[in-house]
Amino acid sequence: MNALRPTAKRRAMPGPALTRRHALCVLSALGTASPGPPAAAALSLQTEPGGPRSVTLPFDLIDNRLFVQAQVHGLAPLHFIFDTGGGNILDLSVAQRLGLPLREGFSMPGAGQGVLPAWRTHVAQASVGGLRMRDLPFVVLPFQALRQAIGFEHLDGLIGHEVLRRFVVKLDFVRRRITLSEPDQDPGLPPGTTELPIDFTGNLPHVAGWVDGRAGRLAIDSGDRSSLTLFTPFVDDHHLRQAYPRRFAAMTGWGVGGPLPAEVTQVQELLLGPVQVLGVTTRMPTGRGGVFATREVQGSVGTGVLKRLDVTFDYSRRRVLLASNAHKLRPDPVDHSGLWLSQGEGAFVVAHVSANSPASSAGLREGDLVLAVNGRPAADIKLPELRQRWAEHGPGLQLRLQVAGNVSRGGDAPPREHHLVLRDRWASPRLP
Repeated sequence: MNALRPTAKRRAMPGPALTRRHALCVLSALGTASPGPPAAAALSLQTEPGGPRSVTLPFDLIDNRLFVQAQVHGLAPLHFIFDTGGGNILDLSVAQRLGLPLREGFSMPGAGQGVLPAWRTHVAQASVGGLRMRDLPFVVLPFQALRQAIGFEHLDGLIGHEVLRRFVVKLDFVRRRITLSEPDQDPGLPPGTTELPIDFTGNLPHVAGWVDGRAGRLAIDSGDRSSLTLFTPFVDDHHLRQAYPRRFAAMTGWGVGGPLPAEVTQVQELLLGPVQVLGVTTRMPTGRGGVFATREVQGSVGTGVLKRLDVTFDYSRRRVLLASNAHKLRPDPVDHSGLWLSQGEGAFVVAHVSANSPASSAGLREGDLVLAVNGRPAADIKLPELRQRWAEHGPGLQLRLQVAGNVSRGGDAPPREHHLVLRDRWASPRLP
């Protein structure tokens, strides 16, 4: 059982202050911005005269990302991720539909080993609910491959750190809403709330944290779909693969840089300052490059943990406020399938099969096309919801998959049925 509660336990932080900037989040594009606020005229709130100087934005939680509806130059509805580490980003297809100029082409790294082509542009007017945005630079990235790999119906852009630098921002995962308030309205410290000082690496806020007693700077990143990601230098320095023999290999997501293979384990205790989280599903990326290779922070606390908290970012006072919410005791789900599906045309494509997993035992192979799950056509299933159901159900779930021929062999093999039974991968043979 997971738990979140304050504790008096504290340990010394290592190392000197950070001196080098780095773009750390999955979709970060403006990784050298300082935490100072942008001009007030660029970002403003549409509020009633004499009323509260705040607005509330509803969000949908899809694949553990916060999606808000936006409009840009009158084009709506657009679906943007709210990412605490990300800059203003627009999908290439949206920029082309709007006829925006693309300037200063460059290569954008991200989570994963690859890079994407990127450009800069300028947006004169955009809005998200009562948030108004004027005359702001955006980075343009092609999101089509990422949409297919994760199964997003829409991914049109991203906002994050510019909003956080301008307003006090509260994430309420129980009610699924984001509240933006003017920074001169001090939210105070409600009962049961813990105040932590924050620092910044590029766009990304981080706090003092401890992973089973090992100290590090941990980013607070709503763009990270996992619960806890430990970066490779931290894993190597502390010999964590030897410290956690109960682990298994899995494909844990997809970023701008491509697939995110990792070893998955469970940390007994995560501390964010004095806030304690028990039994945290944790990934240790196996790639040696990309943003997970940095030493500037030691890990990332993602939405898997954040959604069990009310989280308020107050950059003007360089602090974050944490309070347990009604989700605090929910178990941390684990995907035991060993299967990563991507979105195809009317079918799911088997993008990855982990060795010694239920998926490999079921005879599934990369490139296979999944036409139906338990008799339901893939065209009628939302892939992120399917992935979530499998993780939340856990071992014992039995699935009938109708599978067509392997894409790499022309897809001409007759359809066949595979029986996939999720089993406890913690009990699998230990990795070396």
